[in-house]
Amino acid sequence: MQKILVKKADLLNKLQENKEKHKKFVEEAKKGYILLTKKKLEILLKKVEKNKIVNFNELYGLRQPMDKTKEYDVAIEMLQMDVNDTVELTHEEFLNYVKDQWNWTRDFLTTNLGYVGIGTSTPSKDLDANEDLDELYE
Repeated sequence: MQKILVKKADLLNKLQENKEKHKKFVEEAKKGYILLTKKKLEILLKKVEKNKIVNFNELYGLRQPMDKTKEYDVAIEMLQMDVNDTVELTHEEFLNYVKDQWNWTRDFLTTNLGYVGIGTSTPSKDLDANEDLDELYE
């Protein structure tokens, strides 16, 4: 099956649903990224205050969380401007818009999953600024 015809309203609903899930996931990843970055900076600052040499390359290893919300926005806007009640989708478009499987999905998950959930564990297990976390990052 190369192409299918779908109801535009159904497709719009699915895209908006996928976009909201995406945005939620990105926000969680951003929170974790910021927390982890702060902790790494605190560790580096403690080392500097002890007159130790620091390796700032530790910060370069942190990839910013990916946010592909604009991809959803473009697809949604195109559909909203389309005058037809139905839309023809290719296999790839179906995977993107309905199944939420894009060519960037693997990179998105690999990057963002590393940050989701940071800061949500119990306080004793959480990354605490008062703990000596050097061993985690060396």
